[in-house]
Amino acid sequence: RDAETMGHVAEDLLRVHSELPAGHRQYLITAGVTGYIAAGQKDKARALWNRYPNDVRDSGNSSTNDLTLRLVRAHAFSAAHQ
Repeated sequence: RDAETMGHVAEDLLRVHSELPAGHRQYLITAGVTGYIAAGQKDKARALWNRYPNDVRDSGNSSTNDLTLRLVRAHAFSAAHQ
């Protein structure tokens, strides 16, 4: 698979399909962030995560309930503190 393309395609779909259900948007964010992480581009992974804050939050809480989202967030932001 082309990891970087995963990130780009996810971002394109998120921009174009803003009326997708929350679960679909979270899936795209997960795919995009994962793609950028796999491509060694954590800066793009963090930017994607930060671009869609309402989609990665659980009904206004400060953290998400989705374990997969939490895992990719942890990987994306781990380099931010190194």
